[in-house]
Amino acid sequence: RDSERASETASEPARQRASQRSTSERSTSGQRAISGRLGDHHPAADVGAMDQHSQAQALDSVTDHVEERATEVDGSAVAQAMKELAEAEREARETEVRRKKELDAVQVAPADVESLMEEFDLGKDAADLALRENGGDLKATLLHLVKC
Repeated sequence: RDSERASETASEPARQRASQRSTSERSTSGQRAISGRLGDHHPAADVGAMDQHSQAQALDSVTDHVEERATEVDGSAVAQAMKELAEAEREARETEVRRKKELDAVQVAPADVESLMEEFDLGKDAADLALRENGGDLKATLLHLVKC
């Protein structure tokens, strides 16, 4: 049985080559018939047809290979990637909540907010946030805003 399988496997490429030759010959003979009717048959047309056929086969084999790879997606890998993405998003939300709590804990003087609003033409929320990000220190906030 092993020898039969080996001979079948070995003969498969031969059958494919014969099929390709047959297809190529039909294509070339069809072109000859068409160009013969038109009266402008050129030998270069036969070579071009063979090149086009070879190129089409090469493109098909590449396309088939890519399609096969695309369908071989591992479901567990996708699930793992989705799990990691969800975990990263959860951590980002937690970090944002922590940062907001830290900023809310900073004491800000209303007069400092007013000063920033007037001097830098900021809205109340932007002035308040700038002060909180600099620990409520007006001087540090002023230097930060000037450098920005």
